[in-house]
Amino acid sequence: MRSRILENYKKTLKLTARQQDILVGLMLGDGHLEQPYITPRARLKVEQRESVKEYVEWLYDNFQEWVRQSIRTRVKSLKSTGKSYRYYEFTTYAHPEFLPYRQLFYPGGKKVVPKNIEHMLTPLGLAVWFMDDGSIKSHECRGRIINTHSFTQNEVEQLCSVLGSKFQLQAWPRQQSDGVQIYISAKSADRLKEILTPYVLPVMRYKLP
Repeated sequence: MRSRILENYKKTLKLTARQQDILVGLMLGDGHLEQPYITPRARLKVEQRESVKEYVEWLYDNFQEWVRQSIRTRVKSLKSTGKSYRYYEFTTYAHPEFLPYRQLFYPGGKKVVPKNIEHMLTPLGLAVWFMDDGSIKSHECRGRIINTHSFTQNEVEQLCSVLGSKFQLQAWPRQQSDGVQIYISAKSADRLKEILTPYVLPVMRYKLP
């Protein structure tokens, strides 16, 4: 009986425009869409370190009707450092509403940048992406970094092109030993701050110039 009630409840759910914007930002960043059991549905998983708990709570609040359980905590050890960290995470229901995004961002099982990302990425989505993967280059430089190491050189170039054409930001790929990241020029610092300030949470404002 409970499962029937839950399935009927799921049928009432539909992603809002705001949720879609946030979802796109998460897909460019640290978010993950899983497709369980080869079913015509997918689910969103969010996981972040304890230091940005406020950000996880904000994401949870934005997707609360999609989540059955509250935010969970767990401790995970990183092989690279041997240190243990506490993480906060939540997972949504598996739902057909998430499936088109799973198909766009994981066409072969590995996360990619969709060809139509320019039409999908909004200022809110950019802010979520930046809160996930943005950072300062140094305290002496107004330039900013977006870590895109999981994407290919061509995909990073595509994202830089979108940042330029859609948001008027000077950005270019920056080769690192472990992949490619995006460098946003110091000349675009004020423009970047103008776009992101309405959306960036207090816990993440240290990343803004």
